[in-house]
Amino acid sequence: MDRLMRAMLISTLLAGGSLAAHAQPGSPAVGTVMRLTMRGQPSQVHGTIASTSPTAWTIAHPNGSDSAYILNDVALAETRVSHRHTLRGALIGGGIGLVAGIALVLATEDDPCEGTTGFCVDIAPEAANTVALVGAPLIGAGAGALIGSLFKSTRWVPTVVPRTTVGATRIGMSWRFQ
Repeated sequence: MDRLMRAMLISTLLAGGSLAAHAQPGSPAVGTVMRLTMRGQPSQVHGTIASTSPTAWTIAHPNGSDSAYILNDVALAETRVSHRHTLRGALIGGGIGLVAGIALVLATEDDPCEGTTGFCVDIAPEAANTVALVGAPLIGAGAGALIGSLFKSTRWVPTVVPRTTVGATRIGMSWRFQ
């Protein structure tokens, strides 16, 4: 059985999937900011996809000009992706709030009204501990999420470049079990 699975895997890799001449799932849409590296050219091309065809992308450059690039000549295509740091901020804020809550519980371990001559509110220590250990992390997480959503980072992610297979020779295999 192991040999059969290995043979099927090798045949699949050798035969290759059918590469469509039109845009594949995951290909960038019109309006996507791209960075292209072309075969044989040391510099990169930056711009926004203005139109697509089965064999080329038209890139609108920042200076206002448009250029068409044949997809088979593209060595690397990258899409600009940006995201906000809301979750990271919430986690950091929640952690800081938890530490503050633990510190508050440890600091108020003794009777808060003992030895005071001024105003003192005596609440149950369990309730105060619960409020400190639950409330502080929630407040910290909310504040951290708010602060994290203000920060945005951008990175370049490799993307699918559809290839055309006009005139290419293919070898295929099929399995038949009886």
